[in-house]
Amino acid sequence: MNTTVIFNKYAQALDDIGSEARPPSTDAVLLALRLAIQEAADANAALVNDMSAIIANLRAQEIIPESALVAAQNEVAMLRQRVAEYQIKLNDLNCQLVQLDADNADLVCRLAAANTAFACKWEDLPSLKWEQVKL
Repeated sequence: MNTTVIFNKYAQALDDIGSEARPPSTDAVLLALRLAIQEAADANAALVNDMSAIIANLRAQEIIPESALVAAQNEVAMLRQRVAEYQIKLNDLNCQLVQLDADNADLVCRLAAANTAFACKWEDLPSLKWEQVKL
């Protein structure tokens, strides 16, 4: 409850007392004032308690995200390190692949040369008949 609502509540009560054609007694005014002050103090105390709870809740929420943020940053750093390691391995594998491609090209050339040489030598051999072949 805010102070305006509290004031209006007790002012209306005093006005109702004064409408009986006689002014309210000093005791009635002091009682209304005391009750209004007490109600305002209680409302303030409740507000302070609510605010304290809200602040504690916000602090608790900040601690968890802060620790989660630190954990996430640590994980990102670890993942970046792994990515760097995998990049090095990938570069090594690419170098090996290039070397294997070169070796393969060399072997294909050598095989083609060997096939050509073999074909030439095979043609130079006299033709044999099956009967001439001894096993």
